[in-house]
Amino acid sequence: MSATAAVQLLYIFDPLCGWCYGTGAVSERLAEEYADRVPTTVLSGGMVTGPDVQPIRNVWEFVSQASQQVTEVTGVAFGDAYRRLGEEGSYISNSEPPSRALMVFKQLDPLNREAAFAHALQRAHFVEGRDLNAPETYTELARQFSLDPEEFLRWWDNDASRQATQQEFEVVRQLGVQGFPTLILVHGQDGYVLARGYQPYEALKAGLEQLLQETAAPGAAPQPQA
Repeated sequence: MSATAAVQLLYIFDPLCGWCYGTGAVSERLAEEYADRVPTTVLSGGMVTGPDVQPIRNVWEFVSQASQQVTEVTGVAFGDAYRRLGEEGSYISNSEPPSRALMVFKQLDPLNREAAFAHALQRAHFVEGRDLNAPETYTELARQFSLDPEEFLRWWDNDASRQATQQEFEVVRQLGVQGFPTLILVHGQDGYVLARGYQPYEALKAGLEQLLQETAAPGAAPQPQA
Protein backbone atom coordinates (compact mmCIF):
# COMPACT_ATOMS: atom_id res chain seq x y z
CA MET A 1 0.00 0.00 0.00
CA SER A 2 1.29 3.43 -0.88
CA ALA A 3 2.38 5.48 2.10
CA THR A 4 1.04 8.55 0.29
CA ALA A 5 -2.53 7.25 -0.08
CA ALA A 6 -4.99 10.00 0.89
CA VAL A 7 -7.41 7.45 2.34
CA GLN A 8 -6.45 4.15 3.94
CA LEU A 9 -7.79 1.66 6.46
CA LEU A 10 -5.50 0.64 9.30
CA TYR A 11 -6.20 -2.81 10.74
CA ILE A 12 -4.26 -2.87 14.01
CA PHE A 13 -3.95 -6.36 15.42
CA ASP A 14 -1.65 -8.77 17.18
CA PRO A 15 -0.88 -12.29 15.94
CA LEU A 16 -1.53 -13.76 19.42
CA CYS A 17 -4.82 -11.92 19.93
CA GLY A 18 -7.79 -14.30 19.91
CA TRP A 19 -10.28 -11.53 19.16
CA CYS A 20 -8.13 -10.56 16.17
CA TYR A 21 -8.36 -14.16 14.97
CA GLY A 22 -12.13 -13.80 15.32
CA THR A 23 -11.95 -10.65 13.20
CA GLY A 24 -9.52 -12.08 10.62
CA ALA A 25 -12.02 -13.25 8.02
CA VAL A 26 -13.99 -10.02 8.40
CA SER A 27 -10.94 -7.78 7.93
CA GLU A 28 -9.75 -9.87 4.98
CA ARG A 29 -13.13 -9.57 3.27
CA LEU A 30 -13.23 -5.83 3.93
CA ALA A 31 -9.72 -5.42 2.49
CA GLU A 32 -10.66 -7.35 -0.64
CA GLU A 33 -13.97 -5.59 -1.24
CA TYR A 34 -12.55 -2.09 -0.75
CA ALA A 35 -9.15 -2.68 -2.34
CA ASP A 36 -9.76 -0.18 -5.13
CA ARG A 37 -11.23 2.50 -2.87
CA VAL A 38 -9.54 2.17 0.52
CA PRO A 39 -6.21 0.28 0.68
CA THR A 40 -5.74 -1.67 3.90
CA THR A 41 -2.55 -1.64 5.95
CA VAL A 42 -2.12 -4.16 8.77
CA LEU A 43 -0.05 -3.03 11.76
CA SER A 44 1.13 -5.31 14.57
CA GLY A 45 0.74 -3.96 18.08
CA GLY A 46 3.23 -5.98 20.11
CA MET A 47 0.73 -7.29 22.64
CA VAL A 48 3.04 -9.95 24.10
CA THR A 49 6.59 -8.62 24.29
CA GLY A 50 9.30 -7.93 26.86
CA PRO A 51 8.39 -9.20 30.34
CA ASP A 52 5.09 -10.61 29.02
CA VAL A 53 6.92 -13.23 26.91
CA GLN A 54 6.39 -16.50 28.78
CA PRO A 55 5.34 -20.14 28.43
CA ILE A 56 1.70 -20.43 27.42
CA ARG A 57 1.01 -22.61 30.47
CA ASN A 58 1.24 -19.46 32.62
CA VAL A 59 -1.77 -17.90 30.90
CA TRP A 60 -3.54 -20.93 29.45
CA GLU A 61 -6.50 -20.89 31.85
CA PHE A 62 -7.30 -17.31 30.88
CA VAL A 63 -6.56 -17.88 27.18
CA SER A 64 -8.69 -21.01 26.92
CA GLN A 65 -11.66 -19.29 28.57
CA ALA A 66 -11.26 -16.26 26.31
CA SER A 67 -11.11 -18.55 23.28
CA GLN A 68 -14.50 -19.99 24.19
CA GLN A 69 -15.94 -16.48 24.35
CA VAL A 70 -14.41 -15.59 20.98
CA THR A 71 -16.05 -18.66 19.45
CA GLU A 72 -19.43 -17.84 20.99
CA VAL A 73 -19.37 -14.26 19.68
CA THR A 74 -17.65 -14.62 16.29
CA GLY A 75 -18.23 -18.25 15.32
CA VAL A 76 -14.57 -19.04 14.63
CA ALA A 77 -13.19 -22.39 15.75
CA PHE A 78 -9.97 -23.03 17.66
CA GLY A 79 -8.40 -26.29 16.53
CA ASP A 80 -7.60 -29.33 18.61
CA ALA A 81 -3.92 -28.93 17.70
CA TYR A 82 -3.93 -25.44 19.24
CA ARG A 83 -5.58 -26.76 22.40
CA ARG A 84 -2.95 -29.49 22.66
CA LEU A 85 -0.26 -26.83 22.30
CA GLY A 86 -1.75 -24.85 25.16
CA GLU A 87 -2.34 -27.85 27.40
CA GLU A 88 1.23 -29.11 26.90
CA GLY A 89 2.30 -25.66 28.04
CA SER A 90 5.91 -25.18 26.92
CA TYR A 91 5.17 -23.04 23.86
CA ILE A 92 6.61 -19.54 24.37
CA SER A 93 4.05 -16.81 23.67
CA ASN A 94 5.87 -13.96 21.93
CA SER A 95 4.30 -11.49 19.50
CA GLU A 96 7.58 -10.41 17.93
CA PRO A 97 8.44 -13.36 15.62
CA PRO A 98 5.01 -13.51 13.88
CA SER A 99 4.82 -9.72 13.74
CA ARG A 100 8.22 -9.78 12.06
CA ALA A 101 6.88 -12.30 9.57
CA LEU A 102 4.07 -9.92 8.67
CA MET A 103 6.60 -7.11 8.33
CA VAL A 104 8.62 -9.25 5.90
CA PHE A 105 5.51 -10.22 3.97
CA LYS A 106 4.62 -6.56 3.44
CA GLN A 107 8.08 -6.01 1.96
CA LEU A 108 8.01 -9.02 -0.37
CA ASP A 109 4.40 -9.31 -1.51
CA PRO A 110 3.56 -7.28 -4.63
CA LEU A 111 -0.20 -7.83 -4.39
CA ASN A 112 -1.14 -6.00 -1.16
CA ARG A 113 -2.43 -9.19 0.51
CA GLU A 114 -1.36 -8.34 4.04
CA ALA A 115 -4.84 -8.78 5.54
CA ALA A 116 -5.00 -12.25 3.99
CA PHE A 117 -1.53 -13.10 5.31
CA ALA A 118 -2.41 -11.86 8.80
CA HIS A 119 -5.45 -14.14 8.77
CA ALA A 120 -3.45 -17.11 7.45
CA LEU A 121 -0.81 -16.51 10.12
CA GLN A 122 -3.43 -16.70 12.85
CA ARG A 123 -5.11 -19.76 11.37
CA ALA A 124 -1.74 -21.52 11.35
CA HIS A 125 -1.53 -20.92 15.09
CA PHE A 126 -5.09 -21.05 16.38
CA VAL A 127 -6.33 -23.86 14.13
CA GLU A 128 -3.25 -25.90 13.20
CA GLY A 129 -1.34 -25.32 16.44
CA ARG A 130 1.77 -24.15 14.59
CA ASP A 131 4.73 -22.70 16.49
CA LEU A 132 4.97 -19.01 15.53
CA ASN A 133 8.56 -18.91 16.78
CA ALA A 134 9.67 -21.62 14.32
CA PRO A 135 11.15 -20.78 10.90
CA GLU A 136 9.42 -23.73 9.23
CA THR A 137 6.03 -22.16 9.98
CA TYR A 138 6.96 -19.28 7.71
CA THR A 139 8.41 -21.35 4.90
CA GLU A 140 5.01 -23.03 4.60
CA LEU A 141 3.14 -19.71 4.74
CA ALA A 142 5.47 -18.24 2.12
CA ARG A 143 4.68 -21.16 -0.20
CA GLN A 144 0.96 -20.63 0.33
CA PHE A 145 1.35 -17.08 -0.98
CA SER A 146 3.71 -18.10 -3.84
CA LEU A 147 6.73 -16.40 -2.26
CA ASP A 148 10.25 -17.84 -2.18
CA PRO A 149 10.57 -19.57 1.24
CA GLU A 150 14.34 -19.17 1.43
CA GLU A 151 14.18 -15.47 0.62
CA PHE A 152 11.39 -15.04 3.16
CA LEU A 153 13.51 -16.62 5.91
CA ARG A 154 16.54 -14.51 5.00
CA TRP A 155 14.45 -11.40 5.52
CA TRP A 156 12.77 -12.79 8.65
CA ASP A 157 16.00 -13.73 10.39
CA ASN A 158 17.90 -10.45 10.20
CA ASP A 159 18.38 -7.45 12.45
CA ALA A 160 16.90 -4.95 10.01
CA SER A 161 13.56 -6.77 10.12
CA ARG A 162 13.71 -6.98 13.90
CA GLN A 163 14.32 -3.24 14.11
CA ALA A 164 11.51 -2.46 11.66
CA THR A 165 9.13 -4.59 13.72
CA GLN A 166 10.00 -2.70 16.90
CA GLN A 167 9.41 0.55 15.03
CA GLU A 168 5.96 -0.66 13.99
CA PHE A 169 5.13 -1.46 17.62
CA GLU A 170 6.14 2.10 18.47
CA VAL A 171 3.93 3.53 15.72
CA VAL A 172 0.94 1.69 17.22
CA ARG A 173 1.79 3.02 20.68
CA GLN A 174 1.98 6.55 19.30
CA LEU A 175 -1.45 6.12 17.73
CA GLY A 176 -2.79 5.57 21.24
CA VAL A 177 -4.29 2.17 20.44
CA GLN A 178 -5.18 0.46 23.71
CA GLY A 179 -6.72 -2.78 22.50
CA PHE A 180 -6.84 -5.18 19.60
CA PRO A 181 -8.31 -5.35 17.07
CA THR A 182 -8.77 -1.68 16.18
CA LEU A 183 -9.70 -0.36 12.75
CA ILE A 184 -9.01 3.27 11.87
CA LEU A 185 -9.92 5.10 8.69
CA VAL A 186 -7.13 7.53 7.83
CA HIS A 187 -8.16 10.51 5.70
CA GLY A 188 -5.29 12.86 4.98
CA GLN A 189 -3.76 13.74 8.34
CA ASP A 190 -6.82 12.69 10.36
CA GLY A 191 -7.88 9.33 11.77
CA TYR A 192 -11.39 8.08 12.55
CA VAL A 193 -11.96 4.97 14.65
CA LEU A 194 -14.15 2.52 12.75
CA ALA A 195 -14.11 -0.20 15.40
CA ARG A 196 -12.54 -1.21 18.68
CA GLY A 197 -12.94 -4.93 19.17
CA TYR A 198 -14.89 -7.40 17.06
CA GLN A 199 -17.77 -6.31 14.85
CA PRO A 200 -19.54 -8.39 12.21
CA TYR A 201 -18.86 -7.63 8.57
CA GLU A 202 -22.12 -5.83 7.79
CA ALA A 203 -21.67 -3.48 10.76
CA LEU A 204 -18.11 -2.66 9.71
CA LYS A 205 -19.13 -2.12 6.11
CA ALA A 206 -21.95 0.21 7.10
CA GLY A 207 -19.65 2.16 9.42
CA LEU A 208 -16.96 2.44 6.77
CA GLU A 209 -19.42 3.66 4.15
CA GLN A 210 -20.73 6.28 6.55
CA LEU A 211 -17.22 7.50 7.36
CA LEU A 212 -16.30 7.64 3.67
CA GLN A 213 -19.38 9.73 2.92
CA GLU A 214 -18.76 12.07 5.84
CA THR A 215 -15.07 12.60 5.08
CA ALA A 216 -15.79 13.18 1.39
CA ALA A 217 -18.33 15.93 2.06
CA PRO A 218 -16.69 19.41 2.22
CA GLY A 219 -17.00 20.88 5.71
CA ALA A 220 -18.91 17.87 6.97
CA ALA A 221 -16.13 15.58 8.17
CA PRO A 222 -16.57 13.95 11.59
CA GLN A 223 -14.30 14.91 14.43
CA PRO A 224 -10.95 13.08 14.28
CA GLN A 225 -10.48 10.46 16.99
CA ALA A 226 -7.35 9.14 18.67
